[in-house]
Amino acid sequence: MYLVEAGTVEAGMLTYQFTYFSMYYIFFALLPMPYPDGSYSDGKYILGLIRNRPLDENIYRIQWNKEKEQWQVLDNKNVVETFHDEDKALARAHVLAESHRPSRLLHTKNGEEVEVFNYPRVPL
Repeated sequence: MYLVEAGTVEAGMLTYQFTYFSMYYIFFALLPMPYPDGSYSDGKYILGLIRNRPLDENIYRIQWNKEKEQWQVLDNKNVVETFHDEDKALARAHVLAESHRPSRLLHTKNGEEVEVFNYPRVPL
């Protein structure tokens, strides 16, 4: 807008659209809200920092422990429970992740992590 007032750039449809969508983007970026996928807008993170409450999501993992030969359910790298059956470990991890939103459930198999499910704060 300053360049239009200074006469460097002509006022036209391009400058109008640029200004309009820039303001639109800034407004919705700063509006503190959670998105449906479980992530947050920049405004929500800023508000959390101002209130001294950082917004962290819980990450739950299930992985095979070779030494103990059992499946482990981990909560941010801490072992919560152990199971001999993979299905029971996965079911327990689903229950934990769903009850502690926002959270993600990851399955570690053959050294590769795959996201099983994402539990957003606002379910759809």
